[in-house]
Amino acid sequence: MARVLTVAATAALAMGVPVAASAAPNAQTVLVSGGAVTAAPGKSTPKVTCPAGYQVAGGGASTGSPGGVFLLAGGPTDGGRSWVEQVRNTLSSNSTATVWAVCVQGLSSYREVDNTVTIATNNGGGAAASCANTEHVLGGGSSTNGTDIDPVFIPTTGAWWYGMFNHDASPVSATSQALCGNGFTNYVETTGDVVTIPPGKVGGVFAPCPGGMTAISGGGAPRAGGGGVIGAKITDSYPTGGGWWSAVQNNTQDPATIVTHADCVS
Repeated sequence: MARVLTVAATAALAMGVPVAASAAPNAQTVLVSGGAVTAAPGKSTPKVTCPAGYQVAGGGASTGSPGGVFLLAGGPTDGGRSWVEQVRNTLSSNSTATVWAVCVQGLSSYREVDNTVTIATNNGGGAAASCANTEHVLGGGSSTNGTDIDPVFIPTTGAWWYGMFNHDASPVSATSQALCGNGFTNYVETTGDVVTIPPGKVGGVFAPCPGGMTAISGGGAPRAGGGGVIGAKITDSYPTGGGWWSAVQNNTQDPATIVTHADCVS
């Protein structure tokens, strides 16, 4: 049976090492961070790798300059050993981003299921990658060759969803990546409150896990003024404090909303 580490030392995370267990003996899940890395203007792909013997269940990133640095996608790589984030810096100078990976050991099964679609320019769409009925959606990720997009990435019933509105001049790919498996005793998906973000502002919301459970994956579902995701750009999506946090910049002239989803296990 897979077990969960209670994360207690965020200072150690900034050093790019797994956090040592302060509770839950023989814990087999760790939260790993590579620390803050430079996000140059344009698109970058910072990555963090799990310890030997662990596989990634989820991940995300926090940005150093909300309002000018956005998350395009993020998902497993290196055969499930690492998490890579796709970050877009629209500023004229360097910024920073911190990538997080939730790494798991001791699962009875683990596999990645991908589903790719093409999104035409000035259009919206997305893809769901589904697990078998005998599996849990441990978490998931996403990948794209797009640069100017407004994304959404969240768990859904039995699947992982990655959608977007494509502002690029050419069609782009959208790949949803579901991480499917078994090994935890308890598994629930939770959502935070729906938070309204005024025009031109950045706001976020926390999705807490039930007591005794830990978030191993999560994501944000923005909804811009007038419906859809057009003009809502995700600035942060990462595990923290027994749940998951996501934030959005509202680039429209109307109020937007954000709701955070968390996959929780024990």
